[in-house]
Amino acid sequence: EDTTCGTAAATAVADNNNDDIMPPGDSIIFAAARIKVDVDVPRPFSAVPKRVIEKTGDKAMQLSLNYLLRSFLEGLAGDYERWARDSEYRR
Repeated sequence: EDTTCGTAAATAVADNNNDDIMPPGDSIIFAAARIKVDVDVPRPFSAVPKRVIEKTGDKAMQLSLNYLLRSFLEGLAGDYERWARDSEYRR
């Protein structure tokens, strides 16, 4: 089943020339992901309607992927902030 995660965003400190979109000094990093997962349902669960299993799996994947994206983007934003401010870090 296809699971599409909502777009996650994190802010990073940087100069931005798009003053009409956001204030100077702010930037946004966007990420979106789409996963397709196929699963063979084991015997005890084969009695459960397929749609129920799909909906449950979709929600679990969406929550997990949103968490991973958010964590990744926060780390990326922090890394970029350090890179933008620390010339030694850029070497």
